[in-house]
Amino acid sequence: MHSAYTGWPNDSNNRAWEELIRPVVFNATAEEMILAGEPLDDSVRLPAGGYLGSLGVYHELHCLRRIRLWLHRDTYYPNATRDDELFMQVHIGHCIEVLRLSAMCTADLGLYSFFWSSSDALKPTARSSAPRKCKRWSQIDDWTRERMLPNTHAPLLKGD
Repeated sequence: MHSAYTGWPNDSNNRAWEELIRPVVFNATAEEMILAGEPLDDSVRLPAGGYLGSLGVYHELHCLRRIRLWLHRDTYYPNATRDDELFMQVHIGHCIEVLRLSAMCTADLGLYSFFWSSSDALKPTARSSAPRKCKRWSQIDDWTRERMLPNTHAPLLKGD
């Protein structure tokens, strides 16, 4: 399956991924934090009011992007040191766990069947015609983009 996010690294799929995860952090209100069960006392407060927030889906997309970047590390991390590799192993291990939990929590129950793509195929090919019940991504993305923070954490560092 081909999409704007697949294929060997190129300017087009790099831009698509960057735009997809751009609203990774946003300004969450105190009411939203409380409704989500998040404590206010030690959460990062923003200088203009509100709290540093992110939706789980953007964490998952960040993780998928991070795995993609590491898969193509010769392009994205050509000068990676041994310390960089160790850090990425831990980070990607965390990302795999986040994605495992998400997959199990949302459990796509669409049935897959298999077919022989040719008489000499070594293994069957998977397919699914099962309908999916998806969220309306444009509504989620629009809501987050209206409240997103710049993709920098620099102004949020302690002491600034």
